[in-house]
Amino acid sequence: MKRTLSWVGIVFLAGIFIAVFVNVLEMRLSKGDIYPHYATFRTDPLGSSGLYEAFGRIPGLTVERNQESLMKIDNLDKDTALFLLGVPQSSFSRIRIPDDSPVLEAIKEEGLRLIVTVDPGRVPQKHINTLSNNEQEWLEKRRREREERQRKIKEGKQEEEKPVEKKKKDLPKEEEADDDFDVEIELERIAALGPKMQDRFGISIADVKKFDRPEEGWPTTRGDSLQKNALPDKTPLWKSQYRFSVDSEHREEWKIAATVAGAPVLAERKLGKGSIVFATDSFFASNDALYSGADSAFLLWLTGGKTRLVFDETMHGSVESTGAIKLLRQYRLHGFLIGIFVFVVLWAWKSASSLSPGDEAAERGIIGADGAVSGEDAKSGLVRLLQRSIPGNELIDRCLATWGESQTTKLPVEKERQIREIARQHKVDFRSHSILDTYRKISEVLRRK
Repeated sequence: MKRTLSWVGIVFLAGIFIAVFVNVLEMRLSKGDIYPHYATFRTDPLGSSGLYEAFGRIPGLTVERNQESLMKIDNLDKDTALFLLGVPQSSFSRIRIPDDSPVLEAIKEEGLRLIVTVDPGRVPQKHINTLSNNEQEWLEKRRREREERQRKIKEGKQEEEKPVEKKKKDLPKEEEADDDFDVEIELERIAALGPKMQDRFGISIADVKKFDRPEEGWPTTRGDSLQKNALPDKTPLWKSQYRFSVDSEHREEWKIAATVAGAPVLAERKLGKGSIVFATDSFFASNDALYSGADSAFLLWLTGGKTRLVFDETMHGSVESTGAIKLLRQYRLHGFLIGIFVFVVLWAWKSASSLSPGDEAAERGIIGADGAVSGEDAKSGLVRLLQRSIPGNELIDRCLATWGESQTTKLPVEKERQIREIARQHKVDFRSHSILDTYRKISEVLRRK
């Protein structure tokens, strides 16, 4: 009865533990601050879940999240607007767009509208985007090739290559001016991974100047848009300290939609059948901005009249998993996982200690004042020991040998002969002459006078 109650208590405690754990996890996720700034999963003031949900409530609009690599994304058509919200300034300068990019192709051929906004840097970033998987794989491959080439040169299997004259054409001017910049590597990287986004489109973020940021933000001046009178008369206050710099050769392609003190902060351009919008701020898309008073007309202008809005979360590190967790969610194996967890906990608990109450003496295997060993008596202990150490068909011989060594008087010759014959019959026919029968026969011979 006590053992059953102990098991019931363990299961009850395990259930409470799991319930508390799940509740804490849900509270942590619902708070939202585990996601980067301006992620649509984030529900605090620095998230953009409000904008995502608000667009979803507008009749005629379809809102989605993308957690698939932008090099594998599909179904981007003329009715789609792709949002990349809150891209860190350092990441903006590293994004590469290869010629075979599905996003670039969809802009040119299908009419996709791409909207890229930069994190204003009002608070320190917790998540900084690293190199893309393609770029990391390319760098790792190039490293291995370089090590293999150096190994062959060292072994004399390959001659050392003569330095190739570096060509600085087709490189950005700021990189041409950098004496430490490896032009050869960058040219190879461009050929393999494509040019940087800012180089392809001729627009970059200018060097940040030191100035005080107004608490309410900088007032913006309305500029031009691709569609006449499409841009609302009022553009939002600008919280970001970043400003755009447009290359002279691309200046005619860009429409400066908003400026702060004459410096461009919002730009739009046509590319093939589609369009691109770059903004140096993302605050207008945050939950905080929507709570304070959303610039609805401006936010609708960003969509370009598209009916399908896709918010990319891969820029925030939220990539769809293809491992065990995805399978658990897909096939709803949460109960199975919890069951396995409970089983492991109970098994570990049972292995660690006895479920029945005890005391220190019992745990040490001693009971009573005489120091008797608890658990089994001498007879059962001896039986277990013999079962583990001596095969059954050899037990009689071992016992006789041990008994003979302990005897001080010699048995009569006839009794010794009878005992050896009984032992021989037992060994020859183990099944017909069992150990117990053999023992009884030997005892009977010894009792005779």
